[in-house]
Amino acid sequence: MQRHVALYSDITEKKRSDETIWKQANFDMLTGLPNRPMFRDRLEQAVRKSIRSGTRVALFLIDLDRFKEVNDTLGHALGDALLRQAARRLVACVRQSDAVARLGGDEFTVVLGNSHDGSHVETAAQKIVDALAEPLQLEGEQAYVTASIGITLYPSDAKDIDELIRNADQAMYAAKERGRNRFCYFTPAQQEAALHRLRLLNDLRHAMAENQLALQFQPIVELASGRIRKAEALLR
Repeated sequence: MQRHVALYSDITEKKRSDETIWKQANFDMLTGLPNRPMFRDRLEQAVRKSIRSGTRVALFLIDLDRFKEVNDTLGHALGDALLRQAARRLVACVRQSDAVARLGGDEFTVVLGNSHDGSHVETAAQKIVDALAEPLQLEGEQAYVTASIGITLYPSDAKDIDELIRNADQAMYAAKERGRNRFCYFTPAQQEAALHRLRLLNDLRHAMAENQLALQFQPIVELASGRIRKAEALLR
């Protein structure tokens, strides 16, 4: 009898240990949301279902605006509390069938499957923007953050998962450039702009390595006296 009890105890402990390891590998310990690997798995599932059903998948990439300022001002403990509250608000804004995940830091994502029309996507995005703009109560302190959301659609915007994620990232930065606290759809022009920036950075790095840049000073002359008052530094 004692051997059976001991064996049952060992099996139960092994099962608990395996469950803990699986949870740590797939879920964010701070918010309880799926983490990056689990998010990718959920997105892949949504894309496969989209192919079978002929419906669209909407991917939201969400970044909390100025979270670092709140974190640095109030401390990391309250910053963590803010992230937990933000996670709960995100979950409350979408359907149970949708997937909410934390990618890390102040970056979250939402996967909306079975998106037949754009009205549902925009309604969900606006709900998230409005919910995160509401003040957060953090142990007697009141904190304010907003959200910038990049939205991309499968299959109209991308052919695979990696391209879909890149598109959402570009759309999110476009939302930030337009003033934050808003959502922005991915457009091909954003991809072209990103490629242009990448080529420009590569050209500048090459020019620096080959000593192709020179510092020159352009004099600024006062017309009344003809005297040089200051100079403008130019890199050519």
